[in-house]
Amino acid sequence: MVTAILLAAGVGSRMGQGPLPKQFLCVGGVPILAHTLTRFERSAAIDQIILVTRQQDRARCEQILAEHEISKIAAIIAGGKERQDSV
Repeated sequence: MVTAILLAAGVGSRMGQGPLPKQFLCVGGVPILAHTLTRFERSAAIDQIILVTRQQDRARCEQILAEHEISKIAAIIAGGKERQDSV
């Protein structure tokens, strides 16, 4: 079984783009997170996905999962303070 772990708990501070974390910015009208999740969902090489996000972004992530029909999610877990903590 192959599990993809997607780290999406950052705030994009290096981008300096504002209050919205970069994973929720839209490209072509679709959040960046949805683009990535859709690729994993369609990949025959990936059996399940673990999504790591900030606790306060969980509902937004769940909405994206539902809207884009992502079904391979095995778990949504809270990320750590720094990326290394999330890993």
